[in-house]
Amino acid sequence: MNDMQRKLHRVLYNYFSSYREMPSWTVLLKSTGKSKEQLIRFLDEMQSIGKLEWIDEEPKTIKLLQLPGQTKKLLMNGQQ
Repeated sequence: MNDMQRKLHRVLYNYFSSYREMPSWTVLLKSTGKSKEQLIRFLDEMQSIGKLEWIDEEPKTIKLLQLPGQTKKLLMNGQQ
């Protein structure tokens, strides 16, 4: 993963750890300083390498498959 993907992964993990839900576009835009189009590209890239899953370009559907810094797969968002 590149630096921006790692940052986004940490933002998603930390937000989920604090609020038990994935962040909205507004939160992601403020947290990363990137545009929605850039975030969609980064999230699609992360999905293609198996770091997360998401549906219909909706951030609330994101499921992390790996913790930041780990290689073992897991599912977050209350599913296993």
